[in-house]
Amino acid sequence: MHRKIATECVQIAKAEGIALRQSYTRTVKHLVYLQRGRNNIKTKKTILKAARLHKTISSRLLRELERKLPVERLKDYERKLEIFEKILSQERDSRNRIYSIHEPHVYCVAKGEDHKKYKFGSKVSIARTKNSEIIVEALNIETNQYDGHTLPAALRQIEELRGSRPTVVITDQGYR
Repeated sequence: MHRKIATECVQIAKAEGIALRQSYTRTVKHLVYLQRGRNNIKTKKTILKAARLHKTISSRLLRELERKLPVERLKDYERKLEIFEKILSQERDSRNRIYSIHEPHVYCVAKGEDHKKYKFGSKVSIARTKNSEIIVEALNIETNQYDGHTLPAALRQIEELRGSRPTVVITDQGYR
């Protein structure tokens, strides 16, 4: 994400006609090259150093962009720059982390599988009838909740849409 922040800051500066002291284009490209194979234990020191420098460069470009952008133009990019600042200030154990620049509302869900330990997104509750398999409810859950806690909201929506509450609900094992 730090690479994306750096490149987007340079693109914003170019679009607004702002002359940056340094664009760091080649340096960022080299740092991406250095960070390949992040799980290799032999190059861990180099990788961590490159990651720190990447974050520093992104922060420099963001601060310079905020300084040089006129106030009326700054309002156009306010939301995006706010997301950039939050990404650059977050730590490993921070709450409400941002995992994606273009979709800042997604969160990390632990799957507990060896081949894919985590996924990023949001939960969706979908209800369908047993026999005709018509979808009668679809609900996006914004926070990472236990599946059993999402059932009352799903039942409420089914009741609003159909006019009657179902007598029997069949769920997967995640609901217990």
